[in-house]
Amino acid sequence: MSSEIASEFGSDEANIISDNANEAMTHGEQLDPPSWHGIRQEEDNVKISLSSVNVTLDPSSFAQAVGDRAAQSKFAMSIGSASVGVPTEDDLFIDDPTIIEMDIAAANAGKSKGVNPVDLAKVWRIDVEAARRSIAVTTQLKQQDADGSLSRNFSTSDRMLRYRRIICYFFTDTFFVTKKGKSTSGNTCMQLFVSDKGFVYVVPMKSKGKFPNALKMFAKEIGIPLALIFDPTGEQSSNKVKQFCHEIGTTLRHLEEHTQWANLAELYIGLTKESVRKDMRESDSPIVVWDYCAERRARIKNMTARKLFQLGR
Repeated sequence: MSSEIASEFGSDEANIISDNANEAMTHGEQLDPPSWHGIRQEEDNVKISLSSVNVTLDPSSFAQAVGDRAAQSKFAMSIGSASVGVPTEDDLFIDDPTIIEMDIAAANAGKSKGVNPVDLAKVWRIDVEAARRSIAVTTQLKQQDADGSLSRNFSTSDRMLRYRRIICYFFTDTFFVTKKGKSTSGNTCMQLFVSDKGFVYVVPMKSKGKFPNALKMFAKEIGIPLALIFDPTGEQSSNKVKQFCHEIGTTLRHLEEHTQWANLAELYIGLTKESVRKDMRESDSPIVVWDYCAERRARIKNMTARKLFQLGR
């Protein structure tokens, strides 16, 4: 009851003050401004003291704090954030005070686990054991999960499904010929791919910048290995090569600098050069057809049955 009386008294007092002020302005009387009128905000000691005790004691500071908090809450809700905090200071980076750090807890992402045998048996109407065997012998290279909380359009790229999969590792490197050895097709170098079991594939090139095209030809003709290992050169480690390997589902492994002996392709480049020289010398072939001779020697090497412990013979 007392609170209701106090509220009525406060409202009546405010109305009387407002009416007197309006009546004075009507009769042309000039009201004297209060003593605190015109004091700048940064010089108002009373306001500063009240705000330092509690922001709710000063109306303007409280209104500004409420407005800032409302803006932060709207921004947090728009991106699905669970909490909003003030940026933390450290000795390494200079943070922008207008940036708000948010802990996004509403989004949950992880690696897709593929098809479940129980779900596959239910959709295909087969027993669970048959579904389990089918999953064990089937690759799942293009997994798309439609149950996630983050909605997105499914990618239409199927490069990882177009090519054959090779269960081995491939090394690659480039070797060049002299100016006199420029072939009739304009080739001045050759990219050599060799597996850890000794399979060789060569691609003639007009310049070392054609490596991405040679890699695409290798993927189309031979397949996709588990990993591609090469020296850290500019052409072989470009963003275009990385993007293509990511799309086809293989990994790139760079060797450390000055460790060419670790690249198996270096050994096979030396063997290929020696074989091509010997073949062209004995057949008296012109030097400008070296690329055809190298391709011929690579095919002969792959078709020859050799004793390799990797193949168990």
